[in-house]
Amino acid sequence: MDVTSNAQERGYIYVEMEIRDRERFKEYTALSAPAVRAAGGRYIVAGVTPEALEGEGSGRIAVVEFPTVAQARAFYHSAEYQAARQRRLGVAEFRMLLLPGTPP
Repeated sequence: MDVTSNAQERGYIYVEMEIRDRERFKEYTALSAPAVRAAGGRYIVAGVTPEALEGEGSGRIAVVEFPTVAQARAFYHSAEYQAARQRRLGVAEFRMLLLPGTPP
């Protein structure tokens, strides 16, 4: 899916995660959190277990806000995040979605 945006839209990365090994997952977060900050992002939801209001919920959720969609995309493709991602493989399953959003 191609996410198009205008210059005023913020970028959000929505993550659903199933963590298999919490100790090894800490290696991922030790690298991913600084990569988020370096790319201008901030966690607005940080690894919480959601309350399902409709349907079934599982795992944990994180939402990271970036000033623009382009910055969110650049974060994901950055060398810093890709190094963190390598630490996560086999430790946790992620579903990551890039969402455009207009600030209130």
